[in-house]
Amino acid sequence: MTKSQNNQPKLTIYQEVAGFTHDYFGVEAAHYIGRLIEIHIGKAPEHLSKEELMSLLDWIKGAATFFADDKNLIENYITNLCDLASGHMDDTPATKG
Repeated sequence: MTKSQNNQPKLTIYQEVAGFTHDYFGVEAAHYIGRLIEIHIGKAPEHLSKEELMSLLDWIKGAATFFADDKNLIENYITNLCDLASGHMDDTPATKG
């Protein structure tokens, strides 16, 4: 890790989810996931916890099927979100498979 990476603020869970979603499916999908959080959790996406993310994974997986037909891509996306929610994600950027 470089010195400049150490000085960057830690991303919120939602920022990481939105980043993954944008990378996999585009900006509209990332906005949709934000609305999904607001509707099903009842609070601003920025306040999403890891536990709440875990509770949303089935909803998010269902929504992802509207964004792409590639089952492997969707599974890789959901795996990244599961890793994030369970704390197994390290500081390396995720890849799309």
